[in-house]
Amino acid sequence: MFFNKKIKKHQNKKGCLKRLVMGIAILVVLGIAAIISLRDTISVFGVKVSEFNNYMNWISEDVNENQLATNPIKPTDLAMVKEKSEQSGLSIFDTNGYVVIETPEIKINSNVTFFDYEVGALINSAMNGSDGGEVFKLLELTILEVDSNCFTLKSVVKFNLIQIKEAVGSYAKNLPDHIYVSSVGEVYVVGSRVQTKNNTIQINQLDKEKNDKIVGLLTEISNASKESNNDVMEITNINNYIVTEVLTVLSQRTNTTPVLGNNTFSLELKS
Repeated sequence: MFFNKKIKKHQNKKGCLKRLVMGIAILVVLGIAAIISLRDTISVFGVKVSEFNNYMNWISEDVNENQLATNPIKPTDLAMVKEKSEQSGLSIFDTNGYVVIETPEIKINSNVTFFDYEVGALINSAMNGSDGGEVFKLLELTILEVDSNCFTLKSVVKFNLIQIKEAVGSYAKNLPDHIYVSSVGEVYVVGSRVQTKNNTIQINQLDKEKNDKIVGLLTEISNASKESNNDVMEITNINNYIVTEVLTVLSQRTNTTPVLGNNTFSLELKS
């Protein structure tokens, strides 16, 4: 479609990690804009056009961020990340105070442990660095130990759709400026990689019936979009695209072993 080129041009300005996040936001905006532009058809991506206004109303409902993120990441958390990084010799901050991990090698002198909310602050800075383009904001990140070596990862992400809506144009004007995605999954470490599985997601604060329909729609859009745009991601894998991608890059480029703990994440020097 004609707006696919516009949004692709906008996306290409971003760094590698940010493009992973952009892919999810594009999935939401581009797919729904496609349905809006095809109102004369009977059904698009399994959704009857006559029912589509209901979907639009659902994702436009007000969201209470305090209820979504009960243990929110605070602006002051990044200061603790910086202090711990300096103590361990972890070289991830640039001269402007932003986290930068897209370098081939990151120096570190000793083990370092971050609380999960500090990891969230680190990720926000790494993804939305000095280019000033905030694609998303991680509102909450929680790592909980269920039992021995079994952990769950919860993330709450607020996507900023404003710039992407502008790139799409009038077809996206009725979309909300922000959309919230809460994800919960099992998190584990394999070698130098941190990954999640069995993720479930919730859009905004929708009830189960509405959420299942919206997630089903986004899954259909994702499957259809992959053939023409490899940067479009599966929204159910949001924990891997945002959280564990950064943690894996950190461990690999510092040549350390990632270690999960209850409410903590550590980088440990290899013996």
